[in-house]
Amino acid sequence: MAILMSRGITTDDLQLVGDSSTQLKSAHRLFKQFNSHSTTAFGIYLLLFAFQFLVNSWLLFAVFIVLLCLYFYFIITSFRNQNDFFEVLNLKDQASSALVFYFIGMPFYPIFYFYTRKGMKELLP
Repeated sequence: MAILMSRGITTDDLQLVGDSSTQLKSAHRLFKQFNSHSTTAFGIYLLLFAFQFLVNSWLLFAVFIVLLCLYFYFIITSFRNQNDFFEVLNLKDQASSALVFYFIGMPFYPIFYFYTRKGMKELLP
């Protein structure tokens, strides 16, 4: 520690570097979770699109409802991951617009899926 002090590095400087590393690890973890949840939601979205033409019996309607519930679950969890990701990177202004982004654009989810993933990937160092 004395060597670091002699070179002008304080314990506060070391703590800031540690927080930055923790913040980066947390951002990567949240991006991986977002990627997993949004990919699952995208797959379910495609299944729902296919099922809407096949719903002609009670059993298929029940499967459709279950898939719809799963879709909303994964959309909400990916939204939470995205909000946490932006908060970790101190970009809170972008986090609040994500909810509007998802629910207004639900019919266009495939487009938003690729756009959001690309934007978040670019924010990671």
